[in-house]
Amino acid sequence: MGARKSSRRSLRFALSCLLIIGIYVAIGFGLREPLEPIRIGALHSLTGTMASSEIQEVETLRALVAATNRQGGLLGRPLELIIADGASDPSIFARHAESLIKEQAVSVIFGCWLSSARKAVKPVIERYDSLLMYPAQHEGLERSEHIIYAGATPNQQLFPSLIWAQQTFGNKLFLVGSDYVYPKSLNLITRILAPKIGLEVINERYLDLVDHDAAKALAEEIVLSGADFVLNSINGDGNEAFFRAMDQIYGTKPNKPLPAVISLSLDENAARSLPNLQGHSYLSWSYIYNPEHWIQPNDPVIADALSHELSGYPISATMAATIISYTLWRTAVEHIGTPQPRAVNASIRNRGIRLLGGHIFADPETGHLYQFSQIAAHQNRIPLPIVWESDSVIPPEPYPLGFSVTEWERMLHKAKAE
Repeated sequence: MGARKSSRRSLRFALSCLLIIGIYVAIGFGLREPLEPIRIGALHSLTGTMASSEIQEVETLRALVAATNRQGGLLGRPLELIIADGASDPSIFARHAESLIKEQAVSVIFGCWLSSARKAVKPVIERYDSLLMYPAQHEGLERSEHIIYAGATPNQQLFPSLIWAQQTFGNKLFLVGSDYVYPKSLNLITRILAPKIGLEVINERYLDLVDHDAAKALAEEIVLSGADFVLNSINGDGNEAFFRAMDQIYGTKPNKPLPAVISLSLDENAARSLPNLQGHSYLSWSYIYNPEHWIQPNDPVIADALSHELSGYPISATMAATIISYTLWRTAVEHIGTPQPRAVNASIRNRGIRLLGGHIFADPETGHLYQFSQIAAHQNRIPLPIVWESDSVIPPEPYPLGFSVTEWERMLHKAKAE
């Protein structure tokens, strides 16, 4: 009998000890500091002439970060998005890039739109051995071991646009763009390509990025030029001034043959509020919004973002590029187990994702993505009707037409388009 009582006392004592240990363990977990977040930077223009284009990139990143955290974070850690306003000014972009890396300790920067901003940020990214995920279409003629270029190069956007427009409208071409590096470089490439495919460049004009007073005179010159089509690389708010001026003139000349306008920097979200020039306007991008592409994405984070913050929001080409580049970054971090920029960059260049009906991946040497190409008729409703699209992804050629890096640098310097 005494042995039984002793056994019960021992059992109760053991259970009490386990209970006390459990309480201390629970308290320990409760008092443990939360895991340090993984910080990522969003460096875009929230003010200035480019804000109308770039704000949607920041909102896309907000949605993807929120969805990632709802799905449990990344590597068991929460994500924290640090946002900086480049204010449509390359020098401000460069200062914020350094601050994001040095002071905020971000592991990656998603950002820039204008090539002038990217070129200002590039040496900062390289100096600190960081990583930039760049979403916009661009002139190519650049590569960096520290940048993933998620926007189309000229051979993926410009070349298909010129060939389609020539076959559809004719051989006479008028070039217009904003007065900075991307349009000038793009038009240099166009002038070299044009005689090779039988195109005649009638004229080349630029609109100031901030001062749009010349838009009316530009529209009048285009209509009187005899051009069959216009290649438009105006960016930001300048498109509104240009399209309003063109529409005013088109409305007064209903019986005159009018040139078509093919825009390379105007997406469907911005175009929806602009006149479609009586059906003479077209948009060219690597992706034109199609709701069917986003109904059942295989990626749980994308699906989460689309069902919450991005629900019902038409996904433009640059938003799609942000989704693609973020997904490439996130899956690379998951695969290698660290957000360290150099390791993530190497992983991205050896991996890809299946999205939008194809296998999208970065060229290992140049960091530019394989891209689709699409052209749509400009309408004031979404989705837009596709008038042409590539059968598959197109390999990037950042240095096109068979010229070497040195030859392109010499031509850009001569044309003062650096």
